[in-house]
Amino acid sequence: MEAGGQRLFANVPKANQVVVIDRRKLAVSTTWPITGAKENYTMVLDEAHGRLLVGCREPACVVVIDIKTGRATTTFPIGGDTDCIFYDGAHRRIYVTGAEGKLDVIEQVDADHYRTLSQMNTAPIARTCLFVPDLDKVFVAVPQQKDHEAELRIYQARH
Repeated sequence: MEAGGQRLFANVPKANQVVVIDRRKLAVSTTWPITGAKENYTMVLDEAHGRLLVGCREPACVVVIDIKTGRATTTFPIGGDTDCIFYDGAHRRIYVTGAEGKLDVIEQVDADHYRTLSQMNTAPIARTCLFVPDLDKVFVAVPQQKDHEAELRIYQARH
């Protein structure tokens, strides 16, 4: 949801699109197709740069959308099926977890250029996370599996 505007962005994975809703009118104003990737399950708004970062699973990537035009400006790969993406505006970093057991730390060079700073191993199917800006930490939930109990892993963001 825009803080400085009236739009709300809703991910629709089965349709491979983002729906833009006008909060004043309580109506859909437009839809943006996700091209070049499918299964868009997570997204985060970088309102300062006018970009919506959409995490997709097929292929595992982030599609960057210009929120003025609704068009993709770039795409970058990530480490597997994602459920969570967070934007750290203070440090211009993106944190993305993938089911293949990866936590990607991506640096935003500018609105349309990104580079991988790190890809850390977490655990298989650990794709749920939470970034807490006040603590500069990323919390990754590792589900119970036959060989170990569920756990919460904590990663300290470095700047």
